[in-house]
Amino acid sequence: MTIFFKLVSIFLFVCFTQLYGSAYLQKETNYERDVLPLLEKYCYQCHGDGAKKGQISLDFETEGKDIINDEDLWKKVWENVYRHNMPPANKTQCKDSEIDLILNWIEEDIFGFDLLIEDPGRLTIRRLNRSEYKNTIRDLFGVEIEVRDFFPPDDTGYGFDTIGEVLTLSPLLMEKYMEMADIVLSKAFGPKEDSIYQKRFSISEMEGGIKIDDFRVLPSAGKIFSKVRIPYPGKYSFTIEASASRAGNELAKLGIKLAGKFVDFAQIDAEYPSTKKYTFEFDFKDAKEVSFAIHFLNDYYDPNNSNRRLRDRNLYIRKLDVSALDFDSKNLKQKRKLFHNGIADEGFTEKTVERILEDLLPKIFRRPIAPSEVKRYIKLFRITTASNVSSFYALQVVLKAALVSPHFLFREEYQPEKNNPLIIYKLDDYTLASRLSYFLWSSTPDERLMQLAKEKRLSSNLNEEVVRMIQNKKSDAFIENFAGQWLQIRDLDLAIPDQKRFPLFTSKLRESMRKETESFFAYILRENRSVFEFIQSNYVFVNQSMADFYNLDGQFGNQFEKVVLSKKNSTQRGGFLTQASILTVTSNATRTSPVKRGRWILDNILGAPPKDPPPGIAELEDFQEHNSDNLSIREQMAIHSRNVSCSSCHANMDAMGYTMEKFDAIGTLRNFENGKQIDSRGQLGSGEKLNGVQDLKTFIIKDKTDAFLNCLAEKLLTYAVGRGMEYYDRRAIKEIISRTKKEGNGFRDLIINVIKSKPFLLRKGG
Repeated sequence: MTIFFKLVSIFLFVCFTQLYGSAYLQKETNYERDVLPLLEKYCYQCHGDGAKKGQISLDFETEGKDIINDEDLWKKVWENVYRHNMPPANKTQCKDSEIDLILNWIEEDIFGFDLLIEDPGRLTIRRLNRSEYKNTIRDLFGVEIEVRDFFPPDDTGYGFDTIGEVLTLSPLLMEKYMEMADIVLSKAFGPKEDSIYQKRFSISEMEGGIKIDDFRVLPSAGKIFSKVRIPYPGKYSFTIEASASRAGNELAKLGIKLAGKFVDFAQIDAEYPSTKKYTFEFDFKDAKEVSFAIHFLNDYYDPNNSNRRLRDRNLYIRKLDVSALDFDSKNLKQKRKLFHNGIADEGFTEKTVERILEDLLPKIFRRPIAPSEVKRYIKLFRITTASNVSSFYALQVVLKAALVSPHFLFREEYQPEKNNPLIIYKLDDYTLASRLSYFLWSSTPDERLMQLAKEKRLSSNLNEEVVRMIQNKKSDAFIENFAGQWLQIRDLDLAIPDQKRFPLFTSKLRESMRKETESFFAYILRENRSVFEFIQSNYVFVNQSMADFYNLDGQFGNQFEKVVLSKKNSTQRGGFLTQASILTVTSNATRTSPVKRGRWILDNILGAPPKDPPPGIAELEDFQEHNSDNLSIREQMAIHSRNVSCSSCHANMDAMGYTMEKFDAIGTLRNFENGKQIDSRGQLGSGEKLNGVQDLKTFIIKDKTDAFLNCLAEKLLTYAVGRGMEYYDRRAIKEIISRTKKEGNGFRDLIINVIKSKPFLLRKGG
């Protein structure tokens, strides 16, 4: 910049001082001394001195005071600088200390962020997601339910399905919760009614075949079917009233299918129009809805038979009766356990129900219950019993009301001043117990957490409780849900590698890949190992399937165990980057993808996700004019990223992806592709040269220590509190990192520091 423009800049800031008061004067010095030189050095080539790339200018001289008031502009600037998207990868990069200066100035001078205010951000009330709902039901009632096919998938935000603003509740989902509440209570306590369940299906309630008079007829091979609800576990009889017309030298045969599988067969010896009842018995371990089908298995037709009655064999079905013969005796034990032996032959009195609710409702709602709340449920019990139903039925109606209440379905948090959006306060111990349990267990607080909350001692015992919870098997849910989404190994279910190219890939290997990563993650978590072992370790976890896949010597069983690698193998395996699960989910069906692998590292390891490609840019697969069979993936990528608008983002993304090219699309080690030797070199936009994945691991551990810690802390905090991170969280994350580094970078220590952070322990009014 010329001296003239610098003088103009100073003059404008004097004007700003008059407009915004003397408080701004002190910040002007900081801008002039620290920030302006950085903007000139890194930004003004594209966004200053008359340049306005992307219609964005950061030049105060040309834009005037309006630029100060453009908060949307500075949010974009903050996000791009914080995520290392600006300056572009192919330009000179800011140092971390310089980035801090720019971000500090934007936060304090532009956003007016006060360092003395402990802003924990604003939370949207969170609905339980599918996993949390399932685990909560298990821990409340001791029953297992299947949610994956019953409830629709949860939406995700910021990479996780724990984000309050996307966990909405539609009318359809509410209906599913109503239905599931009946299933849960039936599984836990048996039938509501004192009488045994019975249901008759008339021909109008079944599908398939042809309706003729009082029958549903199969004149040829086919099926008659219906959905049958099993209200509670136990043994059931299915009685079919049927007949058949005679033809050929054998009786009509029917087959019974339950849930798509043949489970029984019968010969129909009743001749139409006479009928006979045929009974089948089945045991059901769960309350559920099942598909029931009657198949006609041996159709026969002889139009030339002299006896007209023997020309055509048909199957006739008049009705289906389903009856419960008994229910699992464990239900009675479960009732007595949860109701504290409150079951009596004469039923439940209001006093007994009140005692039951005083015990159960605090567990269901995860907080103390006011007497007025209990009275409302007692009133519902009284109204229900007035309808001439059993007291046990009425009690289950009351419990169903609790299970579809917002107090259960949503993780509400106590607010001392509900209508004061400015108040910031420390969480009460009951709210803290829920945050802890849903973070580490994806489930409701256990008795110990609730007792500590009742005694107001949970806050002072955080370290001990976190260690206890991590060692508990229930933390497997954290391993599955957090690691599954952070590392994207949930996407293994969607990976379908080409079987001709990758015949080793089977459903069994897919599951072993997932289990390897989860076992590795669990070890680092529970042993408080350094988080940098996620990047580089001299060990892996394998069973026989993975040991064979990795060409490791030794005999292994089906269980995963830790195996220390030789020096040679530790450069090839060890750490997430070379695990088959990660390499598979970051590949395409027929080949590797340096772009996907590089993007995965930038997003999940370095916390610097690249921007989405500009509109109109074709995928690599769309480059049909080139014969990809004769081109290496590197040559194809070179053609793809020639576009100027692509090259800046691809500089780092491709370079990191290239270092992993010695692993094919399912993670098998290789040295050649299409007869050409693999080139696993890459050069970052900042100039660093990497030769293979080991160089990449070393680069991350040595040069990107803070970036990885920052990324992991941010992912953990996002998952834990249920919202995306904002500019006011940056200092809390830096504090988490600082403490963790002092304590030796242990993963468990990092989690404890996340839990002790302001965003986790504080709340803003709503």
